[in-house]
Amino acid sequence: YYSPNSNRTVEEPCVHTPEENPFVPHPSTTKSGITRNIMLLDVANYINPRWWSQTWGWIAFMPHEPDYQTPPFTPLMQMPRRLRLHYNIPAVRPLYPLGFGYKRSHLHEGVAMRSMRKAREWFSVWSALFSYMIAMAETKENELHDYAHLSKKGWADYLLERGAELTWLESERFLASWHSFLSSRKPLQQRIEQTETSVDKQKRLARERQPPTKSAKVFHWIKVISGDGYVREQVPKKWREDTLGDYSSKQARYDPFFNEWDCCSELGSD
Repeated sequence: YYSPNSNRTVEEPCVHTPEENPFVPHPSTTKSGITRNIMLLDVANYINPRWWSQTWGWIAFMPHEPDYQTPPFTPLMQMPRRLRLHYNIPAVRPLYPLGFGYKRSHLHEGVAMRSMRKAREWFSVWSALFSYMIAMAETKENELHDYAHLSKKGWADYLLERGAELTWLESERFLASWHSFLSSRKPLQQRIEQTETSVDKQKRLARERQPPTKSAKVFHWIKVISGDGYVREQVPKKWREDTLGDYSSKQARYDPFFNEWDCCSELGSD
């Protein structure tokens, strides 16, 4: 399975047993017998198309460009489990990042760093699982909305009751809106790149090297009070520089194709 909106060149995967666990390394024969080395697991293997199954369908939600600069990640381990049980969602959880052994002692620095890097990258897998759980939860909420005896409380409220932090959930809500926006922009950016003249390209690259703060449009993302999403609101021209000054470099993103800034505190820390 893969998104029909994807611009990547992909190949149809080989047919395999649908219920085969993709998070179990293939066995290898050593002097001590048959072993499975979890360090051979690589998140890059899960962003390629694969055949759909209820158990592993959530892998389709794997982020291609994850951002590890906005922790915390710890709640990510508990929330998918709670949503899966509450909404009875058919899915199997993957290995915990702890499984890569970053807490163990290592004789060599390189081995320790590899273990930590693997564990950090593995949060993409859990992010995919959590995103899938949210999508399934919202689907079931809509299906049962008209049946009072079967309807369920919203997934965010349910998690808040069980100790989830509001700031974490707000960040997740924003990221859903943000990634949707980026996905809609990518084909437009590619179209511009394919049709722009050499002069336009030079201007774009110049803007990318030194983003303008006066001529570029500035947008800030505001949470919808009556809903779970965010809206992208343009800032008046006279407030552009002041608005950019209110955000850190991590919280303001510039798009040289459209000559626009997008600002939101949820994009990063101060």
